[in-house]
Amino acid sequence: PPKPPPPPPKPPDLVLSDGITTIRASAAYGGAIYSLEHHGIEYINASDRGRLLQSAFQLNDSTEGENPTEGGSVGDTTGSSTVLISGSVNGNVLSTNAQLAYWHPYNGQVLSPHLLRKTVTLTGNILRHVITITVGGDQQSIAMEGLTGYMPQSFRRWHTFTNGALVPVPSPDIEGEWDMIASDVPLVVAIDDAHAIGCYAPTKGYAYGDIDNWPKWDTGCWAQRPCPAGEYTVEAYTIFGTMAEVTGVLTRLQS
Repeated sequence: PPKPPPPPPKPPDLVLSDGITTIRASAAYGGAIYSLEHHGIEYINASDRGRLLQSAFQLNDSTEGENPTEGGSVGDTTGSSTVLISGSVNGNVLSTNAQLAYWHPYNGQVLSPHLLRKTVTLTGNILRHVITITVGGDQQSIAMEGLTGYMPQSFRRWHTFTNGALVPVPSPDIEGEWDMIASDVPLVVAIDDAHAIGCYAPTKGYAYGDIDNWPKWDTGCWAQRPCPAGEYTVEAYTIFGTMAEVTGVLTRLQS
């Protein structure tokens, strides 16, 4: 029998690197960041479809029923249902523009009418994200996960960062994303004192959980009812390195 056709070529990566830290995004993940490597350690990896640094939002109180997601759809395998319209790296800035897929098909559609563009600026051990979503059409409500990080399973030491100090919290083991633990202060999760990753948003709004063995945090979370059509922007930060380095940056950002 004839041989099956070869798989389509993998889209080229968008690579942002300063020689110490390397960030990779790709159309294969809708333009979402699928790898964050710092001093040879991956803080974000793509060992399965969930392990991304990405954005998502839920519309009309439907949770995952109407859930535009940067990384793509739950049914994706070798590529992403999110359409990467454009992507570029210029100096220390990664930029993408995408039309988002629904996590689960909605009204028989996989591709949503909603758009997301972002710029990600790498400065030392800090990623500054400016994320703008364009909601296509008036909605009853929106619940925004401004930036979501899904870490490898080795990240198990959870902390909140309160009044300039780390406060250990129990490692969560949660059934279902919508049972995540809310927080009004930044979060830090670590392998050990040498390898930690934290999140910060000026508008606050945090949550964390361990979803099917995916350690996960959200930052820049907010909800609005109603949600008129138009643009909504979130600023968020990802900080990585040693525990001391991460908390030092969080202290500066909060000052």
